[in-house]
Formats: sequence, structure tokens, C-alpha cells
Amino acid sequence: MRRTPAVWGIQLSSLRLELEVDFDLRGFLDLDDSVRPGAKQIRVRVHVSSPTASVEQLHDLTDAVQERSPIRDTLANPVDVATTLVTQLP
Repeated sequence: MRRTPAVWGIQLSSLRLELEVDFDLRGFLDLDDSVRPGAKQIRVRVHVSSPTASVEQLHDLTDAVQERSPIRDTLANPVDVATTLVTQLP
């Protein structure tokens, strides 16, 4: 059975995520049909400090969180999106 990060006993004194995203606005602005409107790449820098964990443990924790993160999974894999128009007529 894999251990989850919650049972690793790692104390964090600070945690900050820094994200950068690349967009090609030609897709969003409908200037080029060959360019999709979504992000081209998302880069995440994890800034963390811990009074108890080694750098290797923090790397392992980061890897484990990436494997289980619902947000990362949603961004990295196709997901069905359902859109419904709801109108209110006068």
C-alpha cells in the first residue's frame, strides 16, 4: 500500500506556488484558425521550506502530489465539458 503525503509526517513552514501560462491570443481573438484558444503550456514552481524534511523528501512529496492532484489531473487530461444556456425572458 502506498503511503499518502498526509502520513509522511512532513512539516511545512511555507508553501507557495508560482504559475506561468503561455497563450497565443490569435486563437482567442479568432485571427488564426490553426491556433487553439487555450493555454500552450503551464509552468509551476513550488517554493517550499520545511524544518524537518530533506530536499529528497520534498521532491518525493511534490511527485506524489502531482500524481494525486485533481486540479493537475483535470488540466493534464481531456475532460468532458457540458455547457447549458439558461435564459430568462421578460
